[in-house]
Amino acid sequence: MILSAADAVFRVVIPVCISTLAACGGLAKFDPVQPSAPPDETALGTAIVDGFRESKLSGVPEASELRQARGIQPGDWFICLKGSAEERPQYSIFFRGNSVVQSRFAALIDGCDKETYHPVRHAVR
Repeated sequence: MILSAADAVFRVVIPVCISTLAACGGLAKFDPVQPSAPPDETALGTAIVDGFRESKLSGVPEASELRQARGIQPGDWFICLKGSAEERPQYSIFFRGNSVVQSRFAALIDGCDKETYHPVRHAVR
């Protein structure tokens, strides 16, 4: 029996594609990368001072609690930073271990507007 081109596609090509996709599906299963250890107090203090100066915030530095980054945020951990003279949070600092991987003006995804802030007077040098 001679197969038409359409029959050949359905009987040969489609099963091969399905088998290939099924085999590749096993490759997509992986364990998520564990986050780095949180930054220590020295790294946090240095980053707060540097971020406060870089962003030109005014007053005394105020920082949120350290939180784990999520989604498309850079790094593994982050804090929100603002100046005591500012009404709104202004800055986010992202860490991987003790290293700052990015600092930028706060984005909506950071949720800095919902954070509680504490003065960081000991960080000012």
